[in-house]
Amino acid sequence: MNAADLACPHCSHRNSGFRFWCERCRAPLPHPASEPTPGDIIAKQSERKQLYGRVLDDLEQLEQSREVPRDQTEAVKAFYQTQVDQIEHRQAERSKARSIDNLIRGARVAAHAGRYQQAVETLRAFDQKHPGVFPIESLTQEIQARDVQERAEREVDIPKSTRSCQPGALGRSGSSPLANACGLQSTARERETKATEALPAVEEEPVAPQPVAPDQPVVPQLVVPADEHADEHAAVPGVSPSLTPSAPTSAGATVRRSFDVEEEEIPSATQRLIDSASQWSTVLKPFLLDNVGWFVGAFLVIAGFVVLIVSFWGNIEQNRVLMHSLVYLSLATTTGVFFAMAYFMRLKYPQLESSSNVLLVIVALLIPLVFAAAVLTTLVPGATGDVIIQAGMR
Repeated sequence: MNAADLACPHCSHRNSGFRFWCERCRAPLPHPASEPTPGDIIAKQSERKQLYGRVLDDLEQLEQSREVPRDQTEAVKAFYQTQVDQIEHRQAERSKARSIDNLIRGARVAAHAGRYQQAVETLRAFDQKHPGVFPIESLTQEIQARDVQERAEREVDIPKSTRSCQPGALGRSGSSPLANACGLQSTARERETKATEALPAVEEEPVAPQPVAPDQPVVPQLVVPADEHADEHAAVPGVSPSLTPSAPTSAGATVRRSFDVEEEEIPSATQRLIDSASQWSTVLKPFLLDNVGWFVGAFLVIAGFVVLIVSFWGNIEQNRVLMHSLVYLSLATTTGVFFAMAYFMRLKYPQLESSSNVLLVIVALLIPLVFAAAVLTTLVPGATGDVIIQAGMR
């Protein structure tokens, strides 16, 4: 791929179109402007390609329908296929030239910006994709030579700038930019020093004197009452009443008063004994309030059971087996059912723990009745019946 010569915009020297910098003045060369393809030509080529494609489709349909002999369509089909291939080849070449131009333009911009390593990597990647299109080796050598030259110039400029910052050099070359910068820094330091020296004189005016002198004892001031402090500060000129150390005394008095209140609130030994003896109310009262319905229900169950037995005792007494077994067996069954329900609720439903506790209380109340009924009905059956009947009649 050939490139036209480029004229340097600074010295008008003619350079090769593949160079990045001018051979004479080392100025950066602009990217050569590529001749763009007119838009109407691209549009016409696209329309022609579509037209040729439709013609080829029509010829294919004619061959399939056998309306036209095959030998007549072959020549026409070959002609239009050649035209389509040429148009596609031109479009591919145009796209390739555009991508190559963009890659070279990017490498040129990176090299002019000082990113030499990036420019070299871009050129090498381009050479791998499109070998032999551009003289990549010469461009790479030019970029590397430019990099070496700039490094050498920087190494030479560093000692010069260091010598120009020395005190003697500042006096000799005061017009240089670096000397001016050093002089500005020294002037700024002098201004800061003067400002810091003048700062205490300005700040000392609004500051009030300390209420306590360094040679005065600090501990006796905490013992002296507040009125004596007021007299002392009234005698000292320049001390405002707001700066008097009366706050520690008042704080101490407040602390003492708070300790006195706490000592008054401490209960005596008798009070503690009474409180410890009456702590059952703090546990039993909430329990009764939460479970009063269960207690009422348990009382009704037990009372109804007793009333039922007393009412039918005359009929029950005629059957000795029923009389001996009905009372304590029914009570034992009821107690077992309540206990099983409480145990099941405690295991399966932890949120019903209070209900299971109430059932256990009912079981505890029924157990003595079971034993009493068993003893009375087996040991003294006749007397038991008379006693229960008399109790029911009363």
